[in-house]
Amino acid sequence: MANHFSALKRAKQAEKRTLVNRMHLWPGGDAPPESLGTSAENAGDIALLAAALAKAAGDSETSDHEAEARAAVAAASDYAEQARMDIESTEGLRADALRHQRFFRRVPELPRDVHDLAGLVQIRRYLFQDDGPAAELEGGAALASAHDQEA
Repeated sequence: MANHFSALKRAKQAEKRTLVNRMHLWPGGDAPPESLGTSAENAGDIALLAAALAKAAGDSETSDHEAEARAAVAAASDYAEQARMDIESTEGLRADALRHQRFFRRVPELPRDVHDLAGLVQIRRYLFQDDGPAAELEGGAALASAHDQEA
């Protein structure tokens, strides 16, 4: 990504705002967990999930759902790794934006493509909120307000 910004600078194009779209972000805006393995240390969690899956399916035998529970934990672990990689790969952009007091937002990958007003409203929440996971620059609300005035 840094190459794109270098090209903008060489072309003497001003960078005022940075928006990173389709980020893998951990639900709730928290940092992704370092470890979500299917190892013996997580056996209790897998057993609890297998029991919940069995209950949801109306089964009394949890062992039938242990493979599903392991697959769910593996999928969550993979997603956490993707989220960590996305955050790490954009951290330099974020730090640069903060250093120069520029607008910066990370917009998560949404479950569906945006084709309607409802989808645009969902994206707007990430762009213009002044607290939570998208607020990466102090005064984010002021920047959003300034953007609205420019429009």
